[in-house]
Amino acid sequence: MAGPSDPVGSAQALFAELRRRGLVRVYGAVHAKVSVLSLPGGVTVWCWGGAFTWRGRDGREVVWAAGDPVGAASRLLAEVASAEVEVGRAVAA
Repeated sequence: MAGPSDPVGSAQALFAELRRRGLVRVYGAVHAKVSVLSLPGGVTVWCWGGAFTWRGRDGREVVWAAGDPVGAASRLLAEVASAEVEVGRAVAA
């Protein structure tokens, strides 16, 4: 298993955890220095320097340890669910 400072292994572990939990629209690119995942609702996750980073729904930067893809997936699934509710409200309006 890759260490938390490995952007490729960390991104792959997060991708696998999100897919395991049922999120199917996950796209990504991996590189030895930085990796990125794109999730529904416009959530983009960067993986580099031993951390996952993304912008929360409130616009603030979220930083999560890359060694904890399970915890990051839980937080990200909540972000995606929140984004999809907001999109649904906009479509219904």
